[in-house]
Order: sequence, then structure tokens, then C-alpha cells
Amino acid sequence: MTIAQQTSVLLGSSPIMRSVRDEIENLARFSNVTVLLQGETGTGKEIAARYLHKGSFNGSPIFTVANLATIPESIVERELFGHERGAFSDANMPRPGLVEAAERGTLFFDEISSASERVQGSLLRLLENREYYRLGSTQPRQSTARFIAAANVDLEASVAAGKFRRDLFYRVGEFTITLPPLRTRTEDIPMLARHFVDCFKNSYSQKVDQGIIIEPTTLDWLAKQPWPGNVRQLKNSVDAAVIRCDGQHEKSIQQSHFHLRNTEASGEMALKSVQRTHVLTVYTQCGGNHSKAARTLGVSRTKMYGLLRRLEISKEDLPIALQ
Repeated sequence: MTIAQQTSVLLGSSPIMRSVRDEIENLARFSNVTVLLQGETGTGKEIAARYLHKGSFNGSPIFTVANLATIPESIVERELFGHERGAFSDANMPRPGLVEAAERGTLFFDEISSASERVQGSLLRLLENREYYRLGSTQPRQSTARFIAAANVDLEASVAAGKFRRDLFYRVGEFTITLPPLRTRTEDIPMLARHFVDCFKNSYSQKVDQGIIIEPTTLDWLAKQPWPGNVRQLKNSVDAAVIRCDGQHEKSIQQSHFHLRNTEASGEMALKSVQRTHVLTVYTQCGGNHSKAARTLGVSRTKMYGLLRRLEISKEDLPIALQ
């Protein structure tokens, strides 16, 4: 990830973004403080976490991501904490987990609200005592990693609903930074759009006309759009607009180069429906073989489980070979 990509989410002169930057820079000084990043999907929580990590460790490369929404429940603890030889039937050798891999760096717990009650208990012990056990071991290990967590839901509301442990919320949410949705800082959109145009041209300098610019009237129009997908949607839309503009051998990006959906709900539902149908078709073609389906779709087995959950595909929906 380039420096431009790391910091793009924090660009902006709006008061709310200046406040967010100040919070991050302040907390970056204290590498043993756990930080919770909250915000809607697409607001850039992982990018903000990387920026916080960079400020804490002067650019240390050890930034480890544990996406708790994509790791299957049956293996999440051994993925996090590692295991000893003989801990389970296939454990032929000891293996460190993500906590151990993040030593002297940062461990980023993405989508922490997805953690089961059992895993939440293990995380509480880790965050409170910096202590954990490899699966199959009785010897405690100590972690020196910095912990950052992210959630795209209101964790306090999840606590009230009985879905998230109150004690873990108090521990992880002691220092909370909320990344604002793009609709609350529309004055930053022109700066972000120009930045994404420059980033795209730099990434494809040999393939894209370097003279392409984005029209001021287009910037004004972009600032009036709802952007339900936040900064991520803006970036992807700008990237696509550059490609369309370049493909038409034009020099300026205009409104016609953007193909935006009218509403978040209809766009996301339509995309989800198409993806769901495609995944089920691939499973059928692969005879219900999970590994083969994952390879066909170009994802790992672990990410495949997360994809099934996101698309709300249950075991009963899959071909008989997987039931």
C-alpha cells in the first residue's frame, strides 16, 4: 500500500477531519493504548489503522490484520493464538498465530463485532493481560503488539442488544475514533476526487494519458452526490471515470464518465443478488467441492467462508455434497 493510499482517507480541510487527524496523531504517541475505530463501511477504517500504526512505530512493516468476519468460527482461536504439535489431528508441527506474528508491531482486529461470545472472552483476556495460550499449551505467552479494533456497527448498541460483551466493549472502546461518513464532509470531496485521479494516473503512468484532469463543474456535481459507500465508493467511481475518459481519448473527466447508482439499498441489493447467484452456480459446477469452488472464484478457503456469510448463503443452499 502506497503512502498516498494510506493517507487519502484522512485528507480534507473540514473541521471533522481535522479533529480525526488530531485524535490519531495524539494516540499514535502511546503504542500500548488500544484504539477502536468506528464508522460506516467504506469510511477507511483499515487505512486509518495503518496510519495510526505508522505514527506509532515509525513505519515498522509489522502490521497484521485479523478479519474476524472471514475466519471460520471453528478455527478462529488457533488462527489468532497458534497451536502446538498434537493440539488437534492435523497439527503435525507447532504454528504461531496472528497475535504472535504481530509482535513489536500492530494487530488490527477488523470487524470485531463479528466475534463469537467465546472468542470475545479470549480477546478480553488478551487485551486486559496481554496474555494468550497457543492451542494445546498450558504455558501463557505475553504479547507486545499494539491492538487496534474496527467495527462498522455501533458496538454500544450491540452491547445493549446482548450481542457484544460489555466488559470487552469497555476495554476495547476506551479510546474511540469515529470516521465520519462522506456526506458529513462534502467540502472534502473535490480534494479527494482530484487526489484519486492523480493516484490512478501515477499507478498506470504508462497506460493512461497523464494530461487527464477533472472538470470543476464535475467536482461540484460530485460534491452533491450521496456516496452511501463513502470514500471507497468515491475512489472506485473516480478510477472508473478515468478509465472511461482515457478510453474515449478525452482530456477532461465529466459527469457522463460516472455511472452512479441512485440509492445505496437498490445498488447493494442488486450487486449482492448477482454475486450470490454466481457463487451458487460455481458451487454447482464444482460438484459442491468447497476447495475447488474457492480456487475457481480466486479466493482462499478462509475468505470463502466469509463470502458465504456476507452473501447469506447457508449450508442448506449449497449442493448436496456440502450438506
